[in-house]
Amino acid sequence: MVIFFIPFHDKYIIYRPLVQSAFIGNKTTVELIKNRAIDKNSRFHDFLTTINFFAPDPMAADIKTKEYAPTQAVLLMTNRCSLRCIYCYADAGDKPGKDLSEKLGFKAVDVVEKNAGAKGLAKFELVFHGGGEPVLNWTVLKSVCRYARNKTIPCDISICSNGLWNDRQTEWLIENINNFTISFDGMEDVQNFQRPGKNREKSFDNVFKTIKTLDKSLVEYGIRLTVTPENINTLPESIRFLCTSTNCRNIQVEPAFYMWRNSRITPDTNDIDRFIKMFIKSLATAHKHNRSLTYSGARPWNNSSVFCTALYSSLIVSSSGELTGCYEVTDQEHPLYDIFTFGTLSESGIEINKEKRNFLMIENKNRLSRCNDCFCLYHCAGDCMVKNMNGEKKYGQAGARCKINRALTKEMILRNIHYNYDIQ
Repeated sequence: MVIFFIPFHDKYIIYRPLVQSAFIGNKTTVELIKNRAIDKNSRFHDFLTTINFFAPDPMAADIKTKEYAPTQAVLLMTNRCSLRCIYCYADAGDKPGKDLSEKLGFKAVDVVEKNAGAKGLAKFELVFHGGGEPVLNWTVLKSVCRYARNKTIPCDISICSNGLWNDRQTEWLIENINNFTISFDGMEDVQNFQRPGKNREKSFDNVFKTIKTLDKSLVEYGIRLTVTPENINTLPESIRFLCTSTNCRNIQVEPAFYMWRNSRITPDTNDIDRFIKMFIKSLATAHKHNRSLTYSGARPWNNSSVFCTALYSSLIVSSSGELTGCYEVTDQEHPLYDIFTFGTLSESGIEINKEKRNFLMIENKNRLSRCNDCFCLYHCAGDCMVKNMNGEKKYGQAGARCKINRALTKEMILRNIHYNYDIQ
């Protein structure tokens, strides 16, 4: 039985992560559980039975690593961008333009569709992703989309975009894409400051127009909101704005404490504490409006041996045709490029450097050894590989992300205890 006793004021959150069961008890309760001294005829025993506390631990979801047979193609369509977001991890738009070719897009679709067929899956996936704004490689995007739709196995197509589209593009995308993720930072002043155009022009009006069109079309979409140190305190107001001004049901919030355009930065302790406080405040607003508010490192509903499955189940193809283990490692200028790039895609197929991929998988697994005593172990599973590597390209000690993960996971557990003892 994996069990954690998490201090909470003068009591403890008694938490079984693998069966997603939790409640609040005092020191005596903790001792009874540790000593296995619970009277089976007591009301306490009945309560624990009701919340599934005695259920045997299942295994955390494990990822098969021996075979690389991805069934999801993630195409980093271009390094060009119509915006100049101040925190862009890819420095999009500042480098010589490079677009993914139609032939490589077709080949990526061929590879994952074949793998899906061999596994007997009902569908395969195609994602148009970042490194730049995918819609700028418009002709190839449409062509690859049509190619995927004409395959024998059905394809689920998604796009991650800044939402800066013209009317013709908006109409076509709504007709041809299944799922949308729009990067949008909330209130007008925040969006315009953090996500300006390439000539510093304001972006709010055009992107918000796209979001309102998505609302009217009833398509499935989510919003990814990025928080910078300058605008941490406005997060609750931005969440309130999105809840009251859009129909978006799923909002993901991520702090930009590790990156800045053309540089990498060290998070400030005060910024981390403010982000935790403002995110918790925002949770109440999202709950009031029946919206889902998430942050990638806090997910008590998830039990897994890895934080991210990209290395295992995704064929992530850069605009140059290189295969990478992370959506954020998009070109040779990234400091972790030599570690995370492990192959190439050409018209003849994929070529894998097994030694480099094995190294990534070993690092991915070994970093969990530092997490054995953490109640987030089975949820964040050691957290994001890229964000946790230090200057020596090795995993360091628990840092800013760990502090955020623990604080917000604890808050989510408490909130779910409050709502009928249901961790999910």
